[in-house]
Amino acid sequence: MKLNSLYSYFLVFSLLLSIGTFSSCASGTETTTEETTEEVTVTNETVDTDQEAPTKFANLDEMIMDLGDYSTDNNTYEKISDTQIRISPAVPASADDAQIQDIVKASMISMAMRAFIHTDATEVNIKVVPQKASMNPEDAKMMEKYMVEGTVTRQKAEEVTKQYAGTDLNSLVGNKIGDLFRADMPNDNLEKLRGNENLNAVFDALTGK
Repeated sequence: MKLNSLYSYFLVFSLLLSIGTFSSCASGTETTTEETTEEVTVTNETVDTDQEAPTKFANLDEMIMDLGDYSTDNNTYEKISDTQIRISPAVPASADDAQIQDIVKASMISMAMRAFIHTDATEVNIKVVPQKASMNPEDAKMMEKYMVEGTVTRQKAEEVTKQYAGTDLNSLVGNKIGDLFRADMPNDNLEKLRGNENLNAVFDALTGK
Protein backbone atom coordinates (compact mmCIF):
# COMPACT_ATOMS: atom_id res chain seq x y z
CA MET A 1 0.00 0.00 0.00
CA LYS A 2 2.80 2.42 0.89
CA LEU A 3 4.80 1.83 -2.32
CA ASN A 4 1.69 2.01 -4.51
CA SER A 5 0.62 5.29 -2.89
CA LEU A 6 4.02 6.88 -3.42
CA TYR A 7 4.16 5.68 -7.03
CA SER A 8 0.67 7.03 -7.73
CA TYR A 9 1.62 10.34 -6.17
CA PHE A 10 4.60 10.81 -8.48
CA LEU A 11 2.50 9.98 -11.52
CA VAL A 12 -0.04 12.62 -10.50
CA PHE A 13 2.75 15.08 -9.73
CA SER A 14 4.22 14.66 -13.22
CA LEU A 15 0.80 15.08 -14.84
CA LEU A 16 0.07 18.28 -12.93
CA LEU A 17 3.45 19.68 -13.85
CA SER A 18 2.93 18.96 -17.53
CA ILE A 19 -0.39 20.83 -17.69
CA GLY A 20 0.90 23.85 -15.78
CA THR A 21 -1.03 23.47 -12.52
CA PHE A 22 1.89 22.59 -10.21
CA SER A 23 1.90 25.93 -8.40
CA SER A 24 -1.77 25.71 -7.40
CA CYS A 25 -1.35 22.19 -6.01
CA ALA A 26 2.04 22.57 -4.29
CA SER A 27 0.74 23.02 -0.74
CA GLY A 28 -1.61 20.06 -0.99
CA THR A 29 1.19 17.94 -2.42
CA GLU A 30 3.51 18.77 0.50
CA THR A 31 0.87 17.75 3.05
CA THR A 32 0.26 14.46 1.25
CA THR A 33 4.01 13.69 1.25
CA GLU A 34 4.32 14.34 5.00
CA GLU A 35 1.28 12.20 5.82
CA THR A 36 2.55 9.34 3.68
CA THR A 37 5.98 9.45 5.38
CA GLU A 38 4.35 9.31 8.81
CA GLU A 39 2.32 6.25 7.81
CA VAL A 40 5.46 4.44 6.60
CA THR A 41 7.32 5.14 9.86
CA VAL A 42 4.52 4.01 12.14
CA THR A 43 3.93 0.81 10.15
CA ASN A 44 7.63 -0.12 10.23
CA GLU A 45 7.77 0.37 14.00
CA THR A 46 4.79 -1.95 14.40
CA VAL A 47 6.46 -4.68 12.35
CA ASP A 48 9.70 -4.42 14.34
CA THR A 49 7.79 -4.64 17.62
CA ASP A 50 6.07 -7.82 16.47
CA GLN A 51 9.43 -9.35 15.54
CA GLU A 52 10.95 -8.79 18.97
CA ALA A 53 8.89 -11.44 20.77
CA PRO A 54 10.77 -14.75 21.25
CA THR A 55 9.04 -17.94 20.13
CA LYS A 56 7.12 -19.77 22.86
CA PHE A 57 7.02 -23.58 22.95
CA ALA A 58 4.75 -25.94 24.87
CA ASN A 59 7.65 -27.73 26.56
CA LEU A 60 11.43 -28.17 26.68
CA ASP A 61 11.46 -31.09 24.26
CA GLU A 62 9.62 -29.11 21.59
CA MET A 63 11.90 -26.11 22.15
CA ILE A 64 15.15 -28.05 21.79
CA MET A 65 14.04 -29.93 18.70
CA ASP A 66 12.90 -26.72 17.01
CA LEU A 67 15.90 -24.54 17.88
CA GLY A 68 18.24 -27.23 16.59
CA ASP A 69 21.23 -26.62 18.88
CA TYR A 70 21.03 -30.23 20.11
CA SER A 71 19.46 -33.35 18.68
CA THR A 72 18.62 -36.95 19.51
CA ASP A 73 19.97 -37.88 16.07
CA ASN A 74 23.58 -37.25 17.11
CA ASN A 75 23.04 -38.07 20.81
CA THR A 76 23.66 -34.48 21.91
CA TYR A 77 20.22 -34.33 23.55
CA GLU A 78 18.21 -36.66 25.76
CA LYS A 79 14.85 -36.04 27.39
CA ILE A 80 14.86 -37.59 30.86
CA SER A 81 11.50 -36.16 31.93
CA ASP A 82 9.36 -33.10 31.18
CA THR A 83 11.66 -30.94 33.32
CA GLN A 84 14.92 -32.94 33.10
CA ILE A 85 17.23 -33.05 30.09
CA ARG A 86 20.75 -33.97 29.12
CA ILE A 87 22.73 -31.94 26.59
CA SER A 88 26.16 -32.73 25.16
CA PRO A 89 27.96 -29.75 23.63
CA ALA A 90 30.85 -30.57 21.32
CA VAL A 91 34.35 -29.67 22.48
CA PRO A 92 37.45 -29.56 20.26
CA ALA A 93 39.81 -32.50 20.57
CA SER A 94 42.59 -30.05 21.43
CA ALA A 95 40.68 -28.35 24.30
CA ASP A 96 42.36 -28.46 27.72
CA ASP A 97 40.60 -29.00 31.07
CA ALA A 98 39.89 -25.31 31.67
CA GLN A 99 38.43 -24.81 28.19
CA ILE A 100 36.20 -27.87 28.52
CA GLN A 101 34.90 -26.69 31.88
CA ASP A 102 34.13 -23.27 30.42
CA ILE A 103 32.18 -24.86 27.56
CA VAL A 104 30.18 -26.93 30.03
CA LYS A 105 29.34 -23.91 32.19
CA ALA A 106 28.42 -21.71 29.21
CA SER A 107 26.19 -24.47 27.83
CA MET A 108 24.41 -24.82 31.17
CA ILE A 109 23.78 -21.07 31.34
CA SER A 110 22.51 -20.83 27.76
CA MET A 111 20.16 -23.79 28.09
CA ALA A 112 18.75 -22.63 31.42
CA MET A 113 18.03 -19.14 30.10
CA ARG A 114 16.49 -20.44 26.90
CA ALA A 115 14.25 -22.80 28.89
CA PHE A 116 12.69 -19.86 30.70
CA ILE A 117 12.61 -17.56 27.67
CA HIS A 118 10.90 -20.02 25.36
CA THR A 119 8.69 -22.04 27.74
CA ASP A 120 6.59 -21.43 30.84
CA ALA A 121 8.72 -23.78 32.97
CA THR A 122 9.33 -22.68 36.55
CA GLU A 123 12.21 -25.09 37.19
CA VAL A 124 14.52 -27.22 35.04
CA ASN A 125 17.15 -29.85 35.76
CA ILE A 126 19.98 -29.84 33.23
CA LYS A 127 22.78 -32.37 32.92
CA VAL A 128 25.68 -31.28 30.73
CA VAL A 129 27.98 -34.04 29.46
CA PRO A 130 30.48 -32.69 26.91
CA GLN A 131 31.21 -34.70 23.80
CA LYS A 132 34.58 -34.79 22.08
CA ALA A 133 34.10 -33.46 18.56
CA SER A 134 34.76 -35.81 15.64
CA MET A 135 34.28 -35.69 11.88
CA ASN A 136 32.48 -39.00 12.26
CA PRO A 137 29.55 -38.73 14.72
CA GLU A 138 29.93 -42.40 15.57
CA ASP A 139 33.41 -41.69 16.93
CA ALA A 140 32.21 -38.91 19.25
CA LYS A 141 32.89 -39.81 22.87
CA MET A 142 31.04 -38.70 25.97
CA MET A 143 33.36 -37.05 28.46
CA GLU A 144 31.68 -38.13 31.69
CA LYS A 145 34.60 -36.80 33.70
CA TYR A 146 33.40 -33.24 33.05
CA MET A 147 29.68 -33.89 33.63
CA VAL A 148 27.82 -31.17 35.54
CA GLU A 149 24.20 -31.27 36.68
CA GLY A 150 22.13 -28.50 38.18
CA THR A 151 18.56 -27.46 38.95
CA VAL A 152 17.70 -23.89 38.04
CA THR A 153 14.54 -21.96 38.94
CA ARG A 154 12.92 -19.22 36.90
CA GLN A 155 13.21 -16.82 39.84
CA LYS A 156 16.96 -17.37 40.10
CA ALA A 157 17.40 -16.98 36.34
CA GLU A 158 15.52 -13.66 36.41
CA GLU A 159 17.63 -12.40 39.33
CA VAL A 160 20.92 -13.38 37.67
CA THR A 161 19.90 -11.85 34.35
CA LYS A 162 19.06 -8.55 35.99
CA GLN A 163 22.23 -8.53 38.10
CA TYR A 164 24.77 -9.44 35.42
CA ALA A 165 23.13 -8.31 32.18
CA GLY A 166 21.00 -5.46 33.48
CA THR A 167 17.91 -6.64 31.61
CA ASP A 168 15.13 -9.25 31.56
CA LEU A 169 15.07 -12.79 30.19
CA ASN A 170 13.40 -12.01 26.86
CA SER A 171 16.05 -9.41 26.09
CA LEU A 172 18.75 -12.10 26.00
CA VAL A 173 17.62 -13.07 22.49
CA GLY A 174 16.77 -11.07 19.38
CA ASN A 175 19.53 -10.27 16.92
CA LYS A 176 20.14 -9.46 13.27
CA ILE A 177 21.89 -11.25 10.42
CA GLY A 178 22.39 -8.41 8.00
CA ASP A 179 18.97 -6.78 7.71
CA LEU A 180 17.11 -9.90 8.84
CA PHE A 181 15.89 -9.85 12.43
CA ARG A 182 15.95 -13.22 14.22
CA ALA A 183 13.79 -13.16 17.35
CA ASP A 184 15.32 -16.30 18.87
CA MET A 185 18.98 -15.59 18.11
CA PRO A 186 21.23 -14.92 21.17
CA ASN A 187 22.59 -11.39 21.47
CA ASP A 188 25.20 -9.44 23.45
CA ASN A 189 23.09 -9.58 26.62
CA LEU A 190 23.38 -13.35 26.76
CA GLU A 191 27.10 -13.07 26.07
CA LYS A 192 27.41 -10.98 29.22
CA LEU A 193 26.20 -14.01 31.17
CA ARG A 194 28.20 -16.75 29.48
CA GLY A 195 31.29 -14.77 28.53
CA ASN A 196 34.58 -15.14 30.41
CA GLU A 197 34.08 -12.07 32.60
CA ASN A 198 30.96 -13.34 34.39
CA LEU A 199 30.94 -17.03 33.48
CA ASN A 200 31.92 -18.50 36.84
CA ALA A 201 29.85 -16.09 38.94
CA VAL A 202 26.72 -16.62 36.83
CA PHE A 203 27.15 -20.40 36.80
CA ASP A 204 27.60 -20.53 40.58
CA ALA A 205 24.61 -18.24 41.16
CA LEU A 206 22.33 -20.28 38.89
CA THR A 207 23.28 -23.74 40.13
CA GLY A 208 24.28 -23.03 43.72
CA LYS A 209 27.68 -24.64 43.12
